[in-house]
Amino acid sequence: MRAITALALFVSLAQTCFAEADWSSCNRTGSKAFHEQKWTEAYAAFEAGWPLARTPVEQAITSNNLGASLNALERIPEALLWFERSIALWRTLPGHSEEVAETALGLTDVYRSVGRFTEAEQIIRSLLQSDLLDEHKAALLNTLGDMLGEQSRTPEALKVFQSALALPGISGKRQIEANLGLADIDRRAGNRAGALEKAARVITLTRQLGTVQLGPVPFEALALRLQGLVWFDAGDLARAEPILRRSLSMFQQQVPNPPRQIAAAFNCLAELYRDQGKYSLAEEAWLHALEIERRSSGENHPHTAVLMESLAGLYSLEKRHTEAAELASRAWTIMSKTFGDDSVPAAGALATIALVAQGEKRYDAASASYARALEIMHAKGSPNDQNILSVMDRYAAVLASLHRTSEAKQVRQQIKTFRLR
Repeated sequence: MRAITALALFVSLAQTCFAEADWSSCNRTGSKAFHEQKWTEAYAAFEAGWPLARTPVEQAITSNNLGASLNALERIPEALLWFERSIALWRTLPGHSEEVAETALGLTDVYRSVGRFTEAEQIIRSLLQSDLLDEHKAALLNTLGDMLGEQSRTPEALKVFQSALALPGISGKRQIEANLGLADIDRRAGNRAGALEKAARVITLTRQLGTVQLGPVPFEALALRLQGLVWFDAGDLARAEPILRRSLSMFQQQVPNPPRQIAAAFNCLAELYRDQGKYSLAEEAWLHALEIERRSSGENHPHTAVLMESLAGLYSLEKRHTEAAELASRAWTIMSKTFGDDSVPAAGALATIALVAQGEKRYDAASASYARALEIMHAKGSPNDQNILSVMDRYAAVLASLHRTSEAKQVRQQIKTFRLR
């Protein structure tokens, strides 16, 4: 589950940035506007301050703040350049590892937005070797864990989140981030009780700490979505729907709206509508999510590809085979280019291609794609990932349709063994 990154700003308290102002007043004005979520005003103030920045420290601070403002304005390519400039400047200055860590969180968020996961991971892992305060280390670990989970590298993500929670004296915010990550891992492993308990802990902590300590990040909405997904996975759609709707409403009420989280919320509701047989509502929700994701992350981002896979599955159910095949193929291309042909995300997209072929009764093609997808999932995925079960079940059905009875029986036995773990 992708968390929301609260971008760090190097803040000063503020008055006004005049035409003849010095760097400090421009930085104070930009900081004030940023925290009031007036992104355009913040960017203008920081931009005015850039030529006034005389020292490397002032230049590094301004570069970071320009990157944060541009990221909030969804001007991603420009944000990337300013964050990279800030990191480069901080690294020339001894004794500023904490500032490097703060800027790195913004940079990794931008890298993830454009699908550059390897570079984001490299930055975080290199910084974790530095002498950092536990609070900054926990922030980096939680970002890394969230990113590993996004790539289906669940065992690694589990260890990272546990390492963050084990750090002494970290803030409630860092505890919330780690518990959200662990709750999502529990959900995907079928540990319903563990997921619900951690999500409830997040809600309790969020209400205790309030926005003064946590900032504008809607952690409660994230926790509610997790709870809704747990009940959805359990087949209790009546219980899941109002929780998922409430989560979506909370995200929509957030100012400014977090587009990726709204897209994720619509994706959850679309899955629920599909399982209720409300295909037109499911398509509407998925198309809306896809539009948001294309606008915020881009056409070739893994988040966009996941939604393409979901729509391909729906279109296959509706026997809209040409549309389904096109979407599934595009999703696989995106996942393969981003993570590699033999990655778990690419395997998931390949399983969607197999699903489409199965719907068209092209069983030989479906069988080959399912076999390869499962080979990758078993080799590189989490041993308890419940998503593997649905792929194995469809593979067994395809084998039976090909009259490969003994193989189908063997896969069904593997499914029983998997469920007994």
